[in-house]
Amino acid sequence: MVKYPVLRYPVALAVLLVFTLSGSFLAAHAQNHSVARLRILTHVINDDGGTNRSSDFSNCIDSSSGSSSTTQCSSGNSLHSFDAGSYNVTQDPNNPVRGYKVTYSKDCSGVISAGDIRTCIVTYDDMASSSSSSQVG
Repeated sequence: MVKYPVLRYPVALAVLLVFTLSGSFLAAHAQNHSVARLRILTHVINDDGGTNRSSDFSNCIDSSSGSSSTTQCSSGNSLHSFDAGSYNVTQDPNNPVRGYKVTYSKDCSGVISAGDIRTCIVTYDDMASSSSSSQVG
């Protein structure tokens, strides 16, 4: 009877590798399964003399899930991933841009479920200057 001792270890190694990789895949899949995604689109209206672009504005997502909360900020258009739960988008308090009225679409706040992808549209509309000039003559 011929024995093939060389094959025992490669088979055991292959089985171990398959279990390890499948475990890593399942763990990664389980982690991503609790993640929600939010696109923030920054729309700028410059119809009253403003010159700013979307990249001049910074928005933040405040999110909370269970006992943890996080804040993520970015400029312009962006995509954020965070744990499913409640969230709210606001203008970055550390980078305010004056002279623009800010409005938020309905998906800029609420409760988001795992696996969901929503789109928040933040609109910055320049405001007419309140100063007036007069000529004395």
